[in-house]
Amino acid sequence: MLAVAALSAIGAVLVWMLWALPIARSLEASTPGPLDVPVTIRLATGERAGVWMDSAATAFATSSCSVIDPTGAEAPTTRPPALEWSDVLWWVSDRPMFQQVVGIEARRAGEHIVQCAERTGWLDGEILVARDSFGGGAIGLGRTGAADFATGTILVFCAAVLPLLAAMLLVAWAVSTIAGAVRRCP
Repeated sequence: MLAVAALSAIGAVLVWMLWALPIARSLEASTPGPLDVPVTIRLATGERAGVWMDSAATAFATSSCSVIDPTGAEAPTTRPPALEWSDVLWWVSDRPMFQQVVGIEARRAGEHIVQCAERTGWLDGEILVARDSFGGGAIGLGRTGAADFATGTILVFCAAVLPLLAAMLLVAWAVSTIAGAVRRCP
């Protein structure tokens, strides 16, 4: 029990130090701009970025974002996975109302233009470009590995569950140790 608690604690520290906290720092360092104003970002080939939005349009699904790559073509984007940053880790950042709406992976190095719009014209908000929380690709889990889960979903799950699992196992170990000591007393 103690070994599993230690592994859970180590996993939690790694996920938080290498993934969650860098995203939170990236959100803090990014400057938001109006929703309907294009944002230009410079990305290296293979570099990932996330478009984050603070608007009721995200809740009503009336917003859309597109990315134009350095050649002038529309760059592919990724949509949020089932479990994402804004579902669980929104409290980590000083920008808790922002949620990532699109993930970008640069296929070509250079300036990319991000354009977001709200379809009804009634809702306004802000966007910013920061680190990507969706992650690239998926991890096959299950008995045959046939159930694919987005990398971001697994990282969000681990960031929330591993610290709790470590604490729960440590408490259970302490209680069982104390109960065993009490039983041995005359």
